[in-house]
Amino acid sequence: MIASTVPGVAAALVTAIGNALPGVQVINGQPLNNAEPDFVAVGWDEQNPAIILDPYIGANAVQRRAGREESFDIACHAVSWRGGAEDAQVVLERCFELFNAVQAALLADHTLGGAARQAEVSSAAFTPAQTNKGPIGSLRFTVHVDAWRTP
Repeated sequence: MIASTVPGVAAALVTAIGNALPGVQVINGQPLNNAEPDFVAVGWDEQNPAIILDPYIGANAVQRRAGREESFDIACHAVSWRGGAEDAQVVLERCFELFNAVQAALLADHTLGGAARQAEVSSAAFTPAQTNKGPIGSLRFTVHVDAWRTP
């Protein structure tokens, strides 16, 4: 049986982001009530599937080399909240600081320590919101992964 690389890649992505952002909470999955004002969540999207597998891309590439290669997208969020502030600029800047650190980590090691053949940010979108406790920013981004499955 050939095992999926998704669990190992997700764990490696959490580790890589944690190493790139010391002191920032990095969460594998959905954040709970104890989330810090700044955090990055890996494998979480409240509106869409968090991990989308795509085992057959293009012209099926000879059934993706007999099922040994898999491609998938991991939804992630960089979130910043600043109670008491009125201007969303501060959360915009902080979300992009977090996101830029993630991109730099992936550029430095696109294999996530050997867990993937290639991992890169494939899309990103920022959404600000004002709450009764101040501005919050959410920068959703997707990490696209190509990996070799092993028996």
